[in-house]
Amino acid sequence: MIEIFSFTLTLTDAISPSTFRWESHVFLSRLRTAGAVFKSTACKQIVPVRHGGQWVYRTVAAPASRKTMIKAEIVGFALWYWVLYHLITQPDHLYGHFEYPDPSKWTDEELGIPPE
Repeated sequence: MIEIFSFTLTLTDAISPSTFRWESHVFLSRLRTAGAVFKSTACKQIVPVRHGGQWVYRTVAAPASRKTMIKAEIVGFALWYWVLYHLITQPDHLYGHFEYPDPSKWTDEELGIPPE
């Protein structure tokens, strides 16, 4: 008899090969999970390292370089050009692909108004 976590396998039982393979996969997956837990760095103290540039507290940040400002302007121009171009050339994205129905042609029944 082999005890594997929460279930028992006996070698004398008539276990089909597919069942035995499935149970061995369950055992291997639990073994892999246990190994990952024991190997993890959860017990060690982790010190975050941030490479975000200069840290500023209650002082004025250094101005961005000219190269960075030019790149930002180019990206901003490209974004707004794309948005406005597609608003002008493809207004169906805002208004829909079909004509809006005329509300004056709707019947009282369609509007849910009971007959008088």
